[in-house]
Amino acid sequence: MKNSKIKTLFNVSLRIIIAVMLVIIGCCSLNLILVPPSFASTVETVMEDAKRQTNNIDIFFFGSSRTYRGINAFGLTNDLSKNVFNIAYENANYYSTYYLLQEVIKKNNPQTIFLEVSTANFIRNETSEDKFIYRTLTKTNKSDFAEGIGLKYFDSKLFNFTNYLENFSNTRFVNNLKVKFSKDSELGDAINIYLSTYIGHGFLYSERKAINGELDLPVTYFQNGVFWENSFASEKQLLYFEKIIEICNNNNIQLILFSPPYPYSVTEKNNESFSQFDAFIDGMLQEHNLQYFDFSKLKEEHINLTNELFYNANHCNGKGATDLQPIIKNIIEELENNTFIHSNWFYSNFTQMIEDYNN
Repeated sequence: MKNSKIKTLFNVSLRIIIAVMLVIIGCCSLNLILVPPSFASTVETVMEDAKRQTNNIDIFFFGSSRTYRGINAFGLTNDLSKNVFNIAYENANYYSTYYLLQEVIKKNNPQTIFLEVSTANFIRNETSEDKFIYRTLTKTNKSDFAEGIGLKYFDSKLFNFTNYLENFSNTRFVNNLKVKFSKDSELGDAINIYLSTYIGHGFLYSERKAINGELDLPVTYFQNGVFWENSFASEKQLLYFEKIIEICNNNNIQLILFSPPYPYSVTEKNNESFSQFDAFIDGMLQEHNLQYFDFSKLKEEHINLTNELFYNANHCNGKGATDLQPIIKNIIEELENNTFIHSNWFYSNFTQMIEDYNN
């Protein structure tokens, strides 16, 4: 009698284990079939869009969320009759950017690359997009990237299953299904978050507006209350910043550093802090013979960087990107025609800019 009960318990337990395993396998299979990894995040949608481009991408803007919201690459493509594209993602750093650059130049021969610089780019050693960036890479790039930041478990079935649950829980699952069965022109339906719409070419149009009141930089811009000291720069990020320069030199690509704009109210308030970072970048420019376009220092005659062009202290909204677009277009055309003069567009420093604004 006792053996019979043990046997029955064993059979029930075995059935439960088998049922659980079938559920896990089924969910993983469903994840792979219905939720293609290429549509799970902002960076994956952007990279999928880049891979689908039939024409060579002539100009890239690499950067963070400040870039994909502030640079209208879709509009610039139409204005310039060149293929312009943003490869930008949340919390960007130069390590991850290096591998994304390696990936896109396999298919494209860009003439110019604009690389975003900010304090955060040099400080961060990790990004919230690391696991998604990993899945956009191929072969050696994927292996090297994973080894560098310990992402080997991302190849496991457990990761596929947990990603399925994550997508389902934050409604990306539904959006992914919509993209899966939509036309290529609707690729951006994978991203429609925070009142932003993916227009294409790596550009998200944000409908948000700044809340009334003073705009303050996020606390992540400060280390123990200090905005910038040269010692803050991560050795790893400095190394991969140099590697990006090396790739561009080896492939005869013009590299230009840039910073999307901050509101004037923010730069005025933090004038000394921004000037400290400027001095650090000036050293980089001299060492590597690079140009730097800080769109926060655009002359008032070209644009007035009021709060209405931003939805917070460090991100343009759609209006800001729209107003900035013709300026970037004209600068690129002048660069190509060898008629560009830096002082025609930009103040030499923040002090000069503040004096002009206040007069």
